[in-house]
Amino acid sequence: MDTALTLKKRLRSEQLSEAVIQDLLNRSEIVNQLLNQKVRIDTFTGLRKMEFRLIELSEIPHALELEKAHELLEQFITVVNVEDGFSLTGQTDGVLACHQGIMTLIFIRSGRKDLADKGVEWILNYQITQRGEKCTWTGKDLYSRF
Repeated sequence: MDTALTLKKRLRSEQLSEAVIQDLLNRSEIVNQLLNQKVRIDTFTGLRKMEFRLIELSEIPHALELEKAHELLEQFITVVNVEDGFSLTGQTDGVLACHQGIMTLIFIRSGRKDLADKGVEWILNYQITQRGEKCTWTGKDLYSRF
């Protein structure tokens, strides 16, 4: 069993010291694979891959606190954080509800309250919750752009 799963299971029933947490994270093959894969952040598919890596890391307790994870998160933020929300194209027209939700969850789990609040605000303002409801979002989606 990978040490990341061991960490998650142990934290459910006991308090662990920072040293034990760090040791389990550092020895985790899963964490190391997620942190050490090369990803291009200048393409939509590269950013989507990084988004999925970050959401996977966010499932592992304390993983986003690791220095390498923090660096990846900051790289990701520099590209996806646009004026109106979060976009895997780096452009406002590329804001999509599904990715908005995923990125907001990453920011909530990483403790980035400023970005989490921004994501929640976008969701509350633009996410359709009722059948037949009109969306007031004026950005384009990827299907109409490409």
